[in-house]
Amino acid sequence: MRVAAALFMLLAASAAGAQGELPALYDVRGVGANDVLNVRAGPEASASLVATLAPDETGVEIVRRSGGWGLVSLPETRGWASLDYLARQPGQGDGFPMPLRCSGTEPFWSLSLNESPVFSVPERETQLHGRVEASAEDATLLTFGGVGAGFDVLLERQECSDGMSDRAYGIRAALIGTMPGAGAYLRGCCTLRP
Repeated sequence: MRVAAALFMLLAASAAGAQGELPALYDVRGVGANDVLNVRAGPEASASLVATLAPDETGVEIVRRSGGWGLVSLPETRGWASLDYLARQPGQGDGFPMPLRCSGTEPFWSLSLNESPVFSVPERETQLHGRVEASAEDATLLTFGGVGAGFDVLLERQECSDGMSDRAYGIRAALIGTMPGAGAYLRGCCTLRP
């Protein structure tokens, strides 16, 4: 685990300032009850429409900013919405964002990082216990154990692609160690949305 901690410190130093306070959750505000917030292909009002958000939508994940626009992570796609109509949810910004849901492919796996962490592969779920080894603004290293499991998770605030959809993710995950039903090294992406 000392090697992982040293690697973490090196990566955290190189990633510092990469994303800062994003990803974060926002709520739609200032949109009329009979209207919607447009999500566009680019960060401008003339870009084509890719989706809409309800006037009372909550938990909108923003992974990047460009001027007055935020890149919204949506299931299976991404798009840009005006930040004039989005309010950041309170209580975010102190340290690394949690809880998270991380996942990856080949093999398919998921990791729920909440009060009761769970690592899953198809047909197998392992309850985990763990602790934070090291943390910085843009990266966190977690160490987990469980029945037949022992691995480190490096989380970095960095845009990530799952390789299967157009969805945007704001956190990249690397898992190294013994993961039940999976290899010794896994990569994936994480979302703040359940």
